[in-house]
Amino acid sequence: MANTDRPNGLIPVGSYASSPHNGQVQRSFIPASDSTNTFVGDAVKSAGGADADGVATVAQAAATNPILGVIVGIEPLPFTSNTSDNLRNVYRAASTATYVLVNVDPMTEYEIQDDSVGGDLAAVNVGQNADIVVGTGN
Repeated sequence: MANTDRPNGLIPVGSYASSPHNGQVQRSFIPASDSTNTFVGDAVKSAGGADADGVATVAQAAATNPILGVIVGIEPLPFTSNTSDNLRNVYRAASTATYVLVNVDPMTEYEIQDDSVGGDLAAVNVGQNADIVVGTGN
């Protein structure tokens, strides 16, 4: 039976520190000038700035960027009658100023889906590092 193809981004599942995953979460800001849709599970990098209150800005990381952390939550926007706002807990629309919660714990272990490029992973690959592929969320 084939494995299900269901990419989800990075999912925190444990800690390399031999303790339960607690995750150090940092509140970060994605400004309206960022035109990339952003999702829970996306790796982010420092964007080198801050909002008016000094909250550091982040942006979706490309495959070759140093990763600051992974988005584990998105702060809700004020309620509106727009039904697409119901998705805002897992999705940040492009060009929308939003605060996100980023797991910055370097000891976090993540689960990711293999893209099968270069062949299937073997059991000996479990627990190793992997390159990421940045795609378009949905």
